[in-house]
Amino acid sequence: MQIQQLHHFLAAVTYGNLGRAAVYCNITQPAITRSIQRLEETLGVQLLERSGRGVTPTEAGKVLHEYARQMVRDTRLVRQRLDDVSGHALAEVRVGVSANFAHDGLAKALASVIRKWPDRKISICQDFCSALIERLSAGEIDVVVALVPDNLDERDFAILHLLDLPGGVVVGAGHPLCTRGTIPLAELATYKWIALETETAGYLSRKFGPFDIRAPDVPVRTDSPSLMKQLLMVSQLVGLAPARLFANDVARGDLVRIPNELDPLTARGCLVHRKNSDRSPQLAQFIDEFHAAVRSTITPDMR
Repeated sequence: MQIQQLHHFLAAVTYGNLGRAAVYCNITQPAITRSIQRLEETLGVQLLERSGRGVTPTEAGKVLHEYARQMVRDTRLVRQRLDDVSGHALAEVRVGVSANFAHDGLAKALASVIRKWPDRKISICQDFCSALIERLSAGEIDVVVALVPDNLDERDFAILHLLDLPGGVVVGAGHPLCTRGTIPLAELATYKWIALETETAGYLSRKFGPFDIRAPDVPVRTDSPSLMKQLLMVSQLVGLAPARLFANDVARGDLVRIPNELDPLTARGCLVHRKNSDRSPQLAQFIDEFHAAVRSTITPDMR
């Protein structure tokens, strides 16, 4: 059993799809399939149930998943600690960002940290928050900047609050709702919505619930703000997103913000990392400086 095989298995479980897992691991789909098959042969059990909709872990796979995450974390931690005692600089820090934070404020924070750590490699990936937290738990990334779900287990993760991020309901300039002022929630709920997070349906349920209105369907979710904007402009989808993310598009008239009874909409933006016992002193220093840099780039219009 090889650590690389465990990486491949964890990616398959995280994404539920071998194609997406292969893209993440930077290998071909046949290669990741062979890797997991060899792991199954070594262990003598089937780890994944395969269907036309993707892959899910078997009971044996669920057991391995729990231990594989710890093994991968421990391997990463050993490497970091060896770098510490040998005086080597931390080789690489891996940062995960949800689409809600993929804007110029975060870029400025990263630029500040890069200037302070010129010899360090920093890899940055963007994904849905749920996938980022899973990869953080598995030790595949070191720190996440995201709108954190309410049910995140703080026994495993340290959560550093950044800001309460203002949000808004937006549509394309040609949408039938864009010229009508405040729209009743019951009518908004009849439209199909698009969002930047997989957890949006639960968020909307909590917001619509007090009004005794069933939350709208969110059939389209993407981790690409650019694609979301384009879809809003050419469809009758209704979008939910941080106000800052599409502020320029609203100012240009490409998108229109819809006043509604849910305003003001806010979500909790945080920086998340594993607990202190699971990181080296060098990584801890980087995370502290990165947190300070992100906080320093928060301007009044983001609060």
